[in-house]
Amino acid sequence: MDDTIQIVERKEVKRKLLGQSAAIAETTNSCVVTSKFYDKLQQRLAQVSNSLAEIKPKRDVQSEWHQLQKLIRSQYTVELDVVKFDAIMRGDNTDPPTPSQNDQTDPNRIQQNIELF
Repeated sequence: MDDTIQIVERKEVKRKLLGQSAAIAETTNSCVVTSKFYDKLQQRLAQVSNSLAEIKPKRDVQSEWHQLQKLIRSQYTVELDVVKFDAIMRGDNTDPPTPSQNDQTDPNRIQQNIELF
Protein backbone atom coordinates (compact mmCIF):
# COMPACT_ATOMS: atom_id res chain seq x y z
CA MET A 1 0.00 0.00 0.00
CA ASP A 2 2.82 2.41 0.87
CA ASP A 3 4.49 1.64 -2.48
CA THR A 4 1.31 2.54 -4.35
CA ILE A 5 1.01 5.84 -2.47
CA GLN A 6 4.65 6.69 -3.21
CA ILE A 7 4.16 5.92 -6.92
CA VAL A 8 1.07 8.15 -7.07
CA GLU A 9 2.92 10.94 -5.22
CA ARG A 10 5.90 10.68 -7.59
CA LYS A 11 3.59 10.88 -10.61
CA GLU A 12 1.89 13.94 -9.14
CA VAL A 13 5.25 15.62 -8.45
CA LYS A 14 6.41 14.78 -11.98
CA ARG A 15 3.22 16.24 -13.48
CA LYS A 16 3.65 19.46 -11.48
CA LEU A 17 7.30 19.75 -12.47
CA LEU A 18 6.46 19.28 -16.14
CA GLY A 19 3.84 22.02 -15.92
CA GLN A 20 6.25 24.37 -14.18
CA SER A 21 9.03 23.67 -16.68
CA ALA A 22 6.66 24.42 -19.58
CA ALA A 23 5.79 27.76 -17.96
CA ILE A 24 9.48 28.53 -17.45
CA ALA A 25 10.24 27.69 -21.08
CA GLU A 26 7.44 29.99 -22.27
CA THR A 27 8.68 32.84 -20.08
CA THR A 28 12.26 32.31 -21.24
CA ASN A 29 11.19 32.40 -24.88
CA SER A 30 9.28 35.62 -24.27
CA CYS A 31 12.35 37.15 -22.61
CA VAL A 32 14.56 36.20 -25.55
CA VAL A 33 12.14 37.75 -28.05
CA THR A 34 11.88 40.92 -25.96
CA SER A 35 15.65 41.13 -25.59
CA LYS A 36 16.16 40.77 -29.34
CA PHE A 37 13.59 43.50 -29.99
CA TYR A 38 15.31 45.95 -27.63
CA ASP A 39 18.74 45.08 -29.02
CA LYS A 40 17.57 45.79 -32.57
CA LEU A 41 15.86 49.00 -31.43
CA GLN A 42 19.02 50.14 -29.65
CA GLN A 43 21.11 49.47 -32.76
CA ARG A 44 18.74 51.46 -34.95
CA LEU A 45 18.60 54.37 -32.51
CA ALA A 46 22.40 54.41 -32.33
CA GLN A 47 22.58 54.56 -36.14
CA VAL A 48 20.13 57.46 -36.24
CA SER A 49 21.96 59.29 -33.46
CA ASN A 50 25.33 58.87 -35.15
CA SER A 51 23.90 59.93 -38.49
CA LEU A 52 22.33 63.07 -37.06
CA ALA A 53 25.57 63.99 -35.31
CA GLU A 54 27.38 63.78 -38.65
CA ILE A 55 24.79 65.83 -40.53
CA LYS A 56 24.90 69.03 -38.50
CA PRO A 57 28.37 70.33 -39.49
CA LYS A 58 28.21 69.07 -43.09
CA ARG A 59 24.74 69.96 -44.30
CA ASP A 60 25.80 73.14 -46.10
CA VAL A 61 28.71 71.68 -48.12
CA GLN A 62 27.36 69.70 -51.09
CA SER A 63 30.35 67.37 -51.59
CA GLU A 64 30.49 66.55 -47.89
CA TRP A 65 26.72 65.98 -47.90
CA HIS A 66 27.05 63.33 -50.63
CA GLN A 67 29.94 61.66 -48.79
CA LEU A 68 27.86 61.65 -45.63
CA GLN A 69 24.93 60.04 -47.46
CA LYS A 70 27.23 57.26 -48.67
CA LEU A 71 28.63 56.77 -45.16
CA ILE A 72 25.16 56.59 -43.60
CA ARG A 73 23.94 54.13 -46.25
CA SER A 74 26.96 51.88 -45.73
CA GLN A 75 26.23 51.57 -42.01
CA TYR A 76 22.80 49.98 -42.41
CA THR A 77 22.83 46.22 -41.89
CA VAL A 78 19.16 45.47 -42.53
CA GLU A 79 18.13 45.44 -46.21
CA LEU A 80 14.79 47.09 -45.44
CA ASP A 81 16.65 49.99 -43.80
CA VAL A 82 18.79 50.45 -46.93
CA VAL A 83 15.68 50.47 -49.12
CA LYS A 84 13.98 53.02 -46.84
CA PHE A 85 17.10 55.20 -46.76
CA ASP A 86 17.27 55.20 -50.56
CA ALA A 87 13.57 56.08 -50.72
CA ILE A 88 14.05 58.97 -48.31
CA MET A 89 16.98 60.28 -50.34
CA ARG A 90 14.79 60.19 -53.47
CA GLY A 91 12.01 61.98 -51.59
CA ASP A 92 9.61 59.02 -51.80
CA ASN A 93 6.85 58.39 -49.29
CA THR A 94 8.13 56.02 -46.59
CA ASP A 95 4.92 55.78 -44.57
CA PRO A 96 3.71 52.23 -43.96
CA PRO A 97 1.43 51.11 -46.79
CA THR A 98 -2.31 51.02 -46.25
CA PRO A 99 -4.09 47.69 -46.79
CA SER A 100 -5.17 48.82 -50.26
CA GLN A 101 -1.54 49.63 -51.17
CA ASN A 102 -0.19 46.32 -49.89
CA ASP A 103 -2.36 43.43 -51.07
CA GLN A 104 -1.63 40.62 -48.59
CA THR A 105 -2.96 38.02 -51.02
CA ASP A 106 -0.22 38.72 -53.57
CA PRO A 107 2.60 36.25 -52.75
CA ASN A 108 5.13 38.49 -54.53
CA ARG A 109 4.48 41.31 -52.06
CA ILE A 110 4.43 39.37 -48.79
CA GLN A 111 7.55 39.99 -46.72
CA GLN A 112 8.68 38.12 -43.65
CA ASN A 113 10.38 40.24 -41.03
CA ILE A 114 11.15 37.44 -38.63
CA GLU A 115 14.80 37.04 -37.81
CA LEU A 116 15.87 33.77 -36.25
CA PHE A 117 19.15 33.20 -34.53
